[in-house]
Amino acid sequence: MTTKNETFNFTENPLSTNWDAVQANGLKGTATGAIAVDSSGFAVSSWKESNFNFDDDQSSQITVDSLTAYDMPGVAIRYASTGGGVGYVGYYDNGDSRFYIKRYSAGAAAATLRQTNSFTMANGDTLKLSIVGTTLQAFKNGVQIGADLVVTGADIVTGGQPGIMYRFANSNVTLITAWEGVDASGGGAAFNPVAVWMP
Repeated sequence: MTTKNETFNFTENPLSTNWDAVQANGLKGTATGAIAVDSSGFAVSSWKESNFNFDDDQSSQITVDSLTAYDMPGVAIRYASTGGGVGYVGYYDNGDSRFYIKRYSAGAAAATLRQTNSFTMANGDTLKLSIVGTTLQAFKNGVQIGADLVVTGADIVTGGQPGIMYRFANSNVTLITAWEGVDASGGGAAFNPVAVWMP
């Protein structure tokens, strides 16, 4: 198992030393955290393959701060720029207070795989999305959100890298202050939760 970490306490527009902009113009570092480069829309930056090429079994986790209404910080897994953007994203909508898991294809949401009941997030909380085989799991502060999600058929995506994502309809103020990506390398048990929370 291999772990990669990043704290966004530096200025870089867009993120490029360890990251590739795989959706829109990606995210940027602001010295206090990461936000979208552009002033609207949907952006993804994934961990640069030349720095470390993740296996398909992977997870992506962020820490959030300065939460602002309608900003949507999140994570990406198995995400690639192929065909305009392909992979899975998981994000917290700070407008309706729900967590969404979606499959993206050609740079647009092709399927909403899960929408949770509403719950609250606070500054310093973490969100994580992991996948082992065809099983997706989402976590808040290390506790699984809802049941396992098994994808089938057209919803199966392979390849790609873990990363960070950002959508917003209001302010582009919410910060992603830290990221952790894990390559399970066959060690899927590392993703098993100690508790399951059903919002």
